[in-house]
Amino acid sequence: MHSNGLANGCVPGVHESDDDPPSTQPRTKRSAEASPDSTVLLCVQVMPPDARIFLDDTLISVGPHRGRIPCELRWRVLRAVAPGYVSWAEVIMPVTDITVAVALGRKAQSTPPPPRPIRVVLRQPEEPVPDSTPPSSTDPLAITVGW
Repeated sequence: MHSNGLANGCVPGVHESDDDPPSTQPRTKRSAEASPDSTVLLCVQVMPPDARIFLDDTLISVGPHRGRIPCELRWRVLRAVAPGYVSWAEVIMPVTDITVAVALGRKAQSTPPPPRPIRVVLRQPEEPVPDSTPPSSTDPLAITVGW
């Protein structure tokens, strides 16, 4: 039997009829489910399949999860993480069965760091050595200007 919302009777201290005090209500299966130790089914499908699933910072599964958690009228944090993927988190209130499908997105590839700067040393031009000879005309790199 699947019920929805607060109607599943899992909120402690809330009874089914306001006409009868709790002590005079018959103990039915539904009122037995209203005890504080009631649970709800939590199903989490996750991609990648090796993602870790946490409930309030407690690891509950590596990969898909199907299990029962306490039915409580309080917020809980459901989170999925995997290396190389963007983490996902959602706040839930487990008052009825919960099914969640999560597909984590890949983190953007980081760009490589820029190349290291080149070290440039500026110096004054050196004076040619006095015994050097001017370029010869047989030098293929010599330029002849005929003005």
